[in-house]
Parts: sequence; C-alpha cells; structure tokens
Amino acid sequence: MIIRKPTIKINRLLAAKNGQPAYDERFHTGLNILSGCNGGGKTSVVQLLTYGLGYDVKKWKQEAGSCDEVFVECSLNGETVTLHRALQTHRASMQLYFGDLDSGLRAGRAEWFSYPYNVGSKESFSQKLFDILEIPEVKLDASENLTMHQLLRLIYSDQANPPSSIFNTEDFDSAFKREAIGKYLCGLYDDDLYNAKIELGINEKALDKIISEIRAITNVLGKTEISSELYTTEQLRNSYLGEINSIKAEILTRQEEQKAIYKEEKTATNQSAGEIIKIKESLYDTEVTLRDLEYEAEDIRLFLSELNQKLQEINDSMEAGNALSSVAFKVCPCCFSELPDTIDGACSLCGSSEYLSRRNTNMLRMKNEISIQLKESNKIYERKSDLLDELKKKKKALESELRKSITKTVATVSIVNSHREKELFALYTKIGELEQKISDLERTEELRNAITALSSKRQELQNKVNELKSSIELKESLARIRPQEVHDVISDCVISFLKSDSGSEKEFEEASEIEYDFAASRVSVNNKTYFSESSISYLNNAFHLALLKLSLEKDYVRFPRLLILDGIENFGLEDQRSQNLQMNIKKYFENEKIEHQIIVATKTIHPDLNNPDVRVGEHFTKESKSLNV
Repeated sequence: MIIRKPTIKINRLLAAKNGQPAYDERFHTGLNILSGCNGGGKTSVVQLLTYGLGYDVKKWKQEAGSCDEVFVECSLNGETVTLHRALQTHRASMQLYFGDLDSGLRAGRAEWFSYPYNVGSKESFSQKLFDILEIPEVKLDASENLTMHQLLRLIYSDQANPPSSIFNTEDFDSAFKREAIGKYLCGLYDDDLYNAKIELGINEKALDKIISEIRAITNVLGKTEISSELYTTEQLRNSYLGEINSIKAEILTRQEEQKAIYKEEKTATNQSAGEIIKIKESLYDTEVTLRDLEYEAEDIRLFLSELNQKLQEINDSMEAGNALSSVAFKVCPCCFSELPDTIDGACSLCGSSEYLSRRNTNMLRMKNEISIQLKESNKIYERKSDLLDELKKKKKALESELRKSITKTVATVSIVNSHREKELFALYTKIGELEQKISDLERTEELRNAITALSSKRQELQNKVNELKSSIELKESLARIRPQEVHDVISDCVISFLKSDSGSEKEFEEASEIEYDFAASRVSVNNKTYFSESSISYLNNAFHLALLKLSLEKDYVRFPRLLILDGIENFGLEDQRSQNLQMNIKKYFENEKIEHQIIVATKTIHPDLNNPDVRVGEHFTKESKSLNV
C-alpha cells in the first residue's frame, strides 16, 4: 500500500505487570475490532495503547492502571519503531528503540533512547516523534507546544467523553487550542507560512542593516586619497617597507658612529624596550594558540563534513533501497540460473520476508545516532569558532600596541643640540610616519574586504528575501483553496455514513449540509446540533471517520492515518446500529490504496466481521478479561 506522511500504524501492543505479560496482541492494516462485553476490558486495552503513544490518561481503569509498563511496536512513516513508557510515574518519559519489539526486548539499555515528557535541555518525546513523522512543531499558545497528547485528543475518541464533543475533554482547555489542533491536523494550520513571514521580517531588517553598513564604509573610503585598485595598495605598502628598511640601515650606521648616549635616553629606551619585548612575547603566544585552535577547528569541520556525508549516504541508501525493493529477480545475477518463486513481499534472491524491516530499521538507527553526533559536534565547532574570532581580535590589538610602543620609544628620545642626534631622531620619526601609513593602508584594505563580504552577504539576503516572498505568495494562495477542499471531503464522508445509518433520525436520512467547529468542539447536520445521545454519538463517530477519509484523500493533511474509536455503542446506541456502522466502515475503507488503520472497541461485533482478519484477539468476557492481571 502507499504510505503518506505522516502515518502511524500499530503493529503490536504489550503490557506487563511484575515482569509478566498482561496483554500481548498484534494489530493489522485497515479495520481492527476489539470485541468484548461491558466490563470485559476493551477500554483498558485502548487506554494502554494510547498511553504508549503519548496520551495522558486521567482516569485509569483498575486493571490497566495496575500494569507497570507498556510497549507499542508501530510503523512511523513505514519505519518500525518500538515505544516504551512506565505507568507508575507522573508525566512519564518515553524510550524509543529503532526496531521491532522482540529485538528491543533482547537489546541492551544502551540501544534504547530516552526522551522526557517536557521540553528542556533535551528534546521531548513528542518533538522526537514529530521529527520521525516529518511534521512541524507549533505553539498552541505562548506557553504550550503541540504534543502527542493534544493530537490524540482528536485521533482517539474516548468513551468517557461527552457524546457531543469532537475533542476528548481536559482541564484548562481553550477554544483557541482546539481550533489550532483541528486546523493543524487538517493541514490548514500552515506553520511554514507563519515561520516564513517571521523569517522574511528578520531577513529584511538584516538586509537594511547591511546596506547601511556598505554606505557608511563607502563614504569613509571616498574621503581617502588611495586608489581603489588593490594592486596599487600593495605597491604602496612595498614602497613604504623599502623606505623603512633603508632608514633602519642608515640608523644602524649612525649608531655605530655615535659613541655617547645620555643616561636619561638610555633609561627611557631600556624601559620601552622591555615593554616591547613583553608585547612581542604575548603576540607570539597568541599566534601559537591561534594556530593550534585553527588546526582543531579544521579537524572538527572535516569531521562534520564526514558526518553530513554519511547522513546523506544513509538517506540515499534508504531511497535506493525503497526503489529497488520492488525489483524481483527472475534469474540469479551470478550464475544466471532461473530462481524459484517466492512469497509476496519476500526477497527474490534469499527468500527472506524480513529483509526490508531489518534494513530500514538499521538505517533509521544509524541516522538517529549520526544526528546526535552532528548536534554535539556543531556545538563544539561553534565554541571553537567564537574563540578563534576572539584570538584574531586579540592578535590585531597586540600588533597595533606593538607599533604604538615603537613609535612612542622613538618619540621619547631626548632632543639634543647635537646635529647628529637631531638627524637620528628625524629618521625615527620618519619610520613612525611610514608605519602609520602602512597601518592606514591595512585599515583601507580591511574596509574594502568588508565591502566585498557585505556585498556578497547582501546578495544572499536579497535572494533569500525574494525566495521567501515567492513562497509566502504561493502558500497564501493555497491557504485560500484548502479550507473548501477539506470541508467538501469531510461533509461528503459524514453524509455518506449518516445516510447509511439504520436509526430513525430524519435529519440523518435527509442530511445535505454538514458544519463543524473545532473551537466549539461540535458538529451540526442541516444546522441542527441537538439529537438523542445515541445519535449524537453516531454523528461524532462519523465525523472522526471523515477526518481519516480526509487524510487518505489529501496528502497535505497531518492526521496520521490512524483512528481509535472506543465504545462506539455508548450512550444507548442500539446493537443493530453499531453492527451496521462496523460493516459500513469495512465497506467504505476496504478498497483504499493508502495505508491506514482503524481500531474500534465494541461489545457486539458484526457476525461477518467476527474473524481473525478483523478481530484482534479473542472476545473478552467478565470471566476471561482482556488483561491477565
């Protein structure tokens, strides 16, 4: 079957108490029915299942609440992942194993990855599951992020919920929160559009700032007398250095000729020389540290490049594997002998039926481990880069201080009446002037390099701004089209189930207009919301089935192709209507090509559906309940 993102499919549920299995059953694609009498434990199974997926169960059934832990083996976008949560802690964390449940039970603790309930220094399990399902994170309000619990309030219909409420009720709920969840799951809440508008504003401000900086630097350069040609600047620097070397040679010659040095001059010169030596030693230490740090940063950069390459290779391998998994060899590629026929879904070479699961599971595990290494290595690289910038600034400051100290030394030489010493002082002064000119040249080059870098950054930002504006325009046009598409699919599906109901509601038979309000958590038929409790419950189930149908029709919908309906005959729904609904669900979805899963709990399973292809486990009774506790 075709797998759309996001898709959650339950493969197996295991609940344990005191280290012994209390419930262990497998589920399948399509319709799954949990059958049992009232008090047989259907809701206990559903509570354990939804809790394992991240739901907050407020009022546990006695048997379910007495369990210690629950494991849920599921397929997330086609990849097998096993989830584990303990029951005896408040807001329990979740452990993930990238593989099937049996392999996870055999694996050591180091192969399980633990994620907390709340967002903190480490990402929460909701964030991790969103990442695996490839759906975005959003904020429901200023203080609360969207979580798996909030999604399950609409994916899972709790039998304890009021029959007229679309959402499972909870304390401190709000209409704004319900509307955000409903629009998010229907693909109408476009977090990408919201983030794109924020990013556009940030980039436009950054672009304006860079343009201002370029103008300021250009004004400074416009007042200099130096040509804008870089090769001319280099020629001037070489010319100044040549003059300095000539003057130094002349100074050495004159110093050889000079025999007497005044005591004051000697003292001042020695003091200045000591300062210069200290500065040079500090400059040398800084350069050594800078060079070592550059080597370390380069090593980390190369390591990051290798990790990114490995991550890309894993993604390429997964895509190539998925593309080639459907290739069936008729002839052995080694000896060209004809191969025997294999069962559907098995490898045509070795005959293994589990090779796809093993390959994808190992790939997903490696991908997760490399992602963790990338995050940590990026943090180290950023710290090293920041330290490099600080050392480079320190090096420039020391070089400037060294030049100033040399100039100061020359300036403090006492002026004597001796004509020879006047000439010597003039030579030192000339060196200082030339060094200042070189410093000005270097500053000018820095400004020109800054303009070059800023111009490149400006172009990048301009391209980004243009790209964001185009993206926003496209998303806004889609946002105007999607609400009607969503409404049409939901309305058609609800009407179909209402018209096939075996009850006596006239509005159901004549249903033509369906309206729903996520904020108010209710559905209306032909502008009417008040029916008998059993009919309201039926309408609620029909609406949830329509959300599932929407996810199979539209690929932009984030409803994860999973629906859990607990106790569909609650609030007095007659057994005949319940069985009729079960059969209508079977017929309505049995020819779907998109992978999906419906889990229904009922006390009266339709006779034609009472078989292992639909029923999960045995029929529960008060003498033989669902949980072995």
